[in-house]
Amino acid sequence: MPKISVIVPVYNVEKYIKECIESLLNQSFSDFELILVDDGSTDKSASICDFYASKDSRIKVFHKQNGGVSSARNLGIEKSVGEWIAFVDSDDYVDAKYLENLYKSAYSCDLISCGFFVTNEFGEKTNSNVNPSGFFYQKDIADVVNNDWIVTSPWAHLIKTSLIKDNDVKFYENRSMGEDTIFVLSCLDKANCIRNIPELLYYYRTTPNSLLHPDERKYGKYIEDYMWSNNMVYSMKNGTFYFYYKRKCHALMTILYKKDMPLVKKISNESQKASGKKILCYWLNMSLKSKILMSYILFPKFIQFFVMIFLFKICLRG
Repeated sequence: MPKISVIVPVYNVEKYIKECIESLLNQSFSDFELILVDDGSTDKSASICDFYASKDSRIKVFHKQNGGVSSARNLGIEKSVGEWIAFVDSDDYVDAKYLENLYKSAYSCDLISCGFFVTNEFGEKTNSNVNPSGFFYQKDIADVVNNDWIVTSPWAHLIKTSLIKDNDVKFYENRSMGEDTIFVLSCLDKANCIRNIPELLYYYRTTPNSLLHPDERKYGKYIEDYMWSNNMVYSMKNGTFYFYYKRKCHALMTILYKKDMPLVKKISNESQKASGKKILCYWLNMSLKSKILMSYILFPKFIQFFVMIFLFKICLRG
């Protein structure tokens, strides 16, 4: 049984999949299986996966009808046999010590996270992200989430397989917005200990296909899924992810501003249920612009909506 199962959902990424696979095959840590789930690709991605599988026994390829990235990841989880699971997106790549450094940092934790670089479609670094390092136990996890000290995408983590399978944590296949976040937060909801390490080991590539550009035909579904994910966040860990929920509501209101003001007001009213004594602490840790945009939450509830609109007009002019 391998120590780690690396799950890569694959769909029409013939331009990038070779670099992704080779970065995993070149790992300094070798005790892993690589699960490539071809989600009905129509380009050469499937044949590229099969080629690599014929060269390395650690690679398993599963071909399925197109069902979306969540269904591909869920199939990967189902087929995995490793003690740990790592997700890698097929247009991304990883450092040669990605698995080694995550695994040796596991100790008694349920989830380990590393820093990452953001690159453009040509692999040129454009940004980086490192969260505060250290061990965080169950009592601390709400603070980690609310202060945005952890990546809420599936990649850049090593997650104990038993945490996922014993708690039946899955990706929601009927959602196209926020399902990644809900999966990670569901894991954090059940975790006893998590750890952040400072090394930047993952390369997240932004491409035209990876950026969200909802068109008018999908706009209603986009809003529905975003509101669903907001409410899912609020329901987790006895509601203690409330400030993260507030920020998600704020992000949605920012998107909707000048497009659907009645819905903005509805979301504003719904978000009043998320409050607590630590809210000022989390607010102080935000960037200046975010502090300004989010400062409406510090006003009395009956005028928050009007303060929010005023701040939007000032900070989001044009």
